[in-house]
Order: sequence, then C-alpha cells, then structure tokens
Amino acid sequence: MVCPLIFDSWQSDSIDLEAGWKLSDWFGAYLPLQNDWIYHEKLAWVYIHQAEQGLWLYLDGAGWHWTNTTSYPYLYSHTKSEWVWVY
Repeated sequence: MVCPLIFDSWQSDSIDLEAGWKLSDWFGAYLPLQNDWIYHEKLAWVYIHQAEQGLWLYLDGAGWHWTNTTSYPYLYSHTKSEWVWVY
C-alpha cells in the first residue's frame, strides 16, 4: 500500500512521478511507503529518519548510514565508521 510520508524538508525538492514515485534533485527516485520506509532506485528498501543536519538511513543488511544534500551519493556508515559511495 502506497501512503504519503508526512512532509519532511528532505523531500522539499521532490517532484511527483507516475505510480506514487518521487524524484529528488539530490536523492534520486524513490517510492514513499508507510511508517517512514521508502523504496529507493539505488538503495532498495530504506528506513528514513530525518535528523537536524541530514538523514539517517537504515539499509537492510548494512545498518545505519548518514547523509545530507551535500554529501550524497556518499553515505557515512555508522557500522564501518567510514564513508561509502552509493554508485
């Protein structure tokens, strides 16, 4: 079931695409789902937690990562304590 997330500032540049998908200039294409989960074009299933200075992303099998509009496509891996590149 597709359900819109409560509006968050990380989504402010997103435009609507077909079938509920959205496109962000900095974050790419994603499908917002229930309970702060999204399906992202590159990251697959992601739980989103908006922080004051960016986003915490929970990636299944990879744990928590942090990013923001100036860091992405780099994510800071909390588990590895290092930056990783998405693409």
